Amino acid sequence: MLTLLKSGLFRRLFAATMFVTMFVIVIAVITSFYEYERQIRQATELRHDTVSQRMAMEMALFFEHASYELVMIADVLKNVNMPESSLRSALNDISLDAPHFTEIAVKKVDGTDIGLSIEGDRPSLQPSAQALEKAKSGLGWISTVQLDHNRVPYVKMTTPIMSSGEAEGIIVARLSLKKLWYWIDEINTESNTRLSLVKREDGSVIADQQKQFIGKTFPTWKRDRKNYTVMTETGLLYISYHEVPGVDLTIITLSSIESFLGYMAPVKTRVFVLAASLLLVALFTSTLFSARASRPVYKLIDHMNRYARYGQNTPTGLRGEYARIAEAFNDVVKILEENQRTIVAQESLVTVGRVSAILAHELRHELQMINNLVYVIDLTEEERSDLHKAVDDMAHKISSIMELARGSKIVPGSYMAEELMEEAVEFVLINYDNKQVEVAVQDGPPLWLTVDKAKMTMALSNLARNAIEAESSMVRLSCQVEKNHAVFSVADNGKGVNPEIQSQIMEPFFTTKQKGYGLGLSFVKSVAEAHGGTLRMESDEKGSTFQIIIPMSGLENIIEREQPMDATSVAV
Repeated sequence: MLTLLKSGLFRRLFAATMFVTMFVIVIAVITSFYEYERQIRQATELRHDTVSQRMAMEMALFFEHASYELVMIADVLKNVNMPESSLRSALNDISLDAPHFTEIAVKKVDGTDIGLSIEGDRPSLQPSAQALEKAKSGLGWISTVQLDHNRVPYVKMTTPIMSSGEAEGIIVARLSLKKLWYWIDEINTESNTRLSLVKREDGSVIADQQKQFIGKTFPTWKRDRKNYTVMTETGLLYISYHEVPGVDLTIITLSSIESFLGYMAPVKTRVFVLAASLLLVALFTSTLFSARASRPVYKLIDHMNRYARYGQNTPTGLRGEYARIAEAFNDVVKILEENQRTIVAQESLVTVGRVSAILAHELRHELQMINNLVYVIDLTEEERSDLHKAVDDMAHKISSIMELARGSKIVPGSYMAEELMEEAVEFVLINYDNKQVEVAVQDGPPLWLTVDKAKMTMALSNLARNAIEAESSMVRLSCQVEKNHAVFSVADNGKGVNPEIQSQIMEPFFTTKQKGYGLGLSFVKSVAEAHGGTLRMESDEKGSTFQIIIPMSGLENIIEREQPMDATSVAV
């Protein structure tokens, strides 16, 4: 059991505690690092969104301003049938107020020329069929972004010339987007961030802080591409996409995550401080819990060792499972002690049986010869009486030894309790004539019991003999019924049994008498157990009471209901 507690329960408890502790620590660290990564990504995305949103706002304002300028031009050119010279003069004046338009031309709603363009390359300013359809409906139009021969991005824009609610012509303009190059440099002042403008349809770059990429297709371009992280030669890059509403453009932001490590250093420090704090708290809690949990174990082990060395019982002041273990251990100890006493008693009885079989015949033969010689030898009546008492006492001791050696087999019969007690008293009266012995049976009908008469009578006489020899002035025998059990009681008012020997007094061959053999109470106990009962003792300085308690139902005991009888006393 000690090995089980040391290597089993305690180790499992400690292992479970450490497992829970480490699990909590791991969860805390993982959670902290996930939080750390989330904050890095959130800061990077916030940075990207800020730059992208600012550029998208600038581009939206730019295209809105360009559309407004075309509308103003359309208001000036309401009369498309003016002379060509007047139209050219008006267009030249307008170009001074619209510097971002590199070409402007006036067309009829069917697409034919009605005026010369500014810096005109008229074939390049032909409106598309979609633009003409929108112009007829009174709507403007903007084309996809394109690159000229100098790789400068531009778009075509159209707006209708309205007169009396109907479109009489269409203005076609070429808007240069070269300004976007300067915007990228102005908006992005971070050296670790790169901005690119690409066509949403095919991913071709139209503006980039690194001009060598203009006109090329952005690597691994996909229209539905989400934000992602990629490892490059320069380190870990975070790439995000932001579409510009209303324009065929996507803003791509590339940032080095390495640059955010400095920004996130305080967060990282807090994470590690938190993890270290959790580790210390977990270790402290684990140590404290293990110490508190193992203290009862060591206490129990210590008391078990004391019992193994000195025979001391284990403590009962423990709690929980340890209290149940201690109680179970005490129960096992009691059973082992009882079995040990039984084994010792049985071994002693075996020895008695072997010796008694040899001595019984010789001793009884010699006693019979002495008993016969009493009537032949010339003795006084007093001497003859003393000799008879000595012979009877010796015969009683031999009978006790033989009965104890024969074992616990009984021969049951139906007898009255009062009869058994009276015969026991008569057997004792032979040797004791100066003691007052009272035999009392409970008031009520006669009590019939199924017992072995010879053994029960001898057991009661042994108890009465011991009571008389305990310097008692009064010995009383009685029988009562308690909870379906017959209880024979032999009480005296002697000096009682020494508390130090009460646990040993019923063991075979244990005696405090100079001429005793220590077999009387052992025999009484064996008789009680043979009847399915027990022998109980209560003793103090005012006297002792020995009780033979036997079950009435177990031996088919019956009570015949007759006329009540009074308690009887037999005095010697």
